[in-house]
Amino acid sequence: MNKNQYGGIIPVMLLILVTIIWGSGFIITDVAIKSGISPSLLVAFRFLIPGVLMTLFFWKELIEGDKTEYLYSIGAGLILAIAFVCQTYGISNTTPANNAFLTATNVIMVPFLSAIIFKQPINLKTILCAFCCFAGAAILSWSPGIGITFNIGDQLTLCCAFMFAVHFAYLGKFAVLSKHTGLLCCIQLISTAVFSFIFFIAFEYRSFSMVVTSEVIWSVLYLALFPTGFCYFVQTWAQKRISPSGTAIILSLEGFFGSLFSVLLGLDKATPTFIIGGAIILLSVIAVQIEPGLKSSN
Repeated sequence: MNKNQYGGIIPVMLLILVTIIWGSGFIITDVAIKSGISPSLLVAFRFLIPGVLMTLFFWKELIEGDKTEYLYSIGAGLILAIAFVCQTYGISNTTPANNAFLTATNVIMVPFLSAIIFKQPINLKTILCAFCCFAGAAILSWSPGIGITFNIGDQLTLCCAFMFAVHFAYLGKFAVLSKHTGLLCCIQLISTAVFSFIFFIAFEYRSFSMVVTSEVIWSVLYLALFPTGFCYFVQTWAQKRISPSGTAIILSLEGFFGSLFSVLLGLDKATPTFIIGGAIILLSVIAVQIEPGLKSSN
């Protein structure tokens, strides 16, 4: 295990847990949208709830934090708000195959964004593993006889992928500079909620109407507490110990686990493309963690 670059086994395992939870989030998000809630309002609630709860645990860090940390955190929140609003609208306007394929392109974008914007080093193995992950996602998402179209949902999903890549690179640069992980996470979540709610008021409020059902309530609570609150705290913590490119490649497992849950719940079939694509992604994630000639130590 390359501890110098990837920070050890614990951050890696926690990020893999994040991908499992995020994979389940695709299904829950689809349930919530089909129940009638506005995409931007869903994003606002799923970030506001954990953001408020986390302030109860990290209020000391919020007091101790300086202006720079607050500005970094608000910037991360703005990026996430754009990414999730685009993703949530994308899910409701394109096929699952297209959504998974286009979202996976962020794996390729991250190393280059980190190198171009933040002058962070990039190595050949990371590039090769990123492209292998992308190829695996393409195979995983391919539906024979259907192919890939490029409608408004696909365009929004591609925008979402770009913003996720920006977020990975951004956190990779500034999470290291932040002294308070709790502050960064809290302000990031609350800022995402605020920006999403502003979008809702500006573009959806007048035409929005829905009946609050148990499906909506439980979907929002699950998305808020697990894929959002827990996962973004873990991601923020882990990115102090793992490179942005390594983080993006590990988190590319999100699409694999999303497909796996779909198969287990009978919503999709375990096709040859699912098995081959999933295997390529898994092997790529393992390969990027291995440094030839080094022995792992406990």
